[in-house]
Amino acid sequence: MSGDITIDNAGVTTIGAGRVENGMLVNDAVTSDKIADGTIVMQICNANAAIDATKLINGFSKQPGAGGDINTLSGNAQTQLDNIGTQIVGITTLADGRIYLGDVTNTARRFWMSGDLTIDNTGLTTL
Repeated sequence: MSGDITIDNAGVTTIGAGRVENGMLVNDAVTSDKIADGTIVMQICNANAAIDATKLINGFSKQPGAGGDINTLSGNAQTQLDNIGTQIVGITTLADGRIYLGDVTNTARRFWMSGDLTIDNTGLTTL
């Protein structure tokens, strides 16, 4: 016996590696439980796969209580992630003598100290 199938001396047949083609599989023959974890890569995902963002959250959040944040995205996730970098740069740069204070909307804003108390760029206050 030769070709795609081999047989041993006990009569056990084996299909050779790489011999089964997609057309030989019945519909729904390959299910997610038959796909090894970590083997699906972005390049083989269909652009029209309709993967819901809520399905991506499982296992991604390592901080307690942080799960589900992906559900709050209001548009393109990559654009929002890129914008976070811009926002962080804005918060990590601050002009000499200014301080950050939270406003009524809980947003950090830059202010100059004013009134009877002043502060220098080392944190030293003077009354």
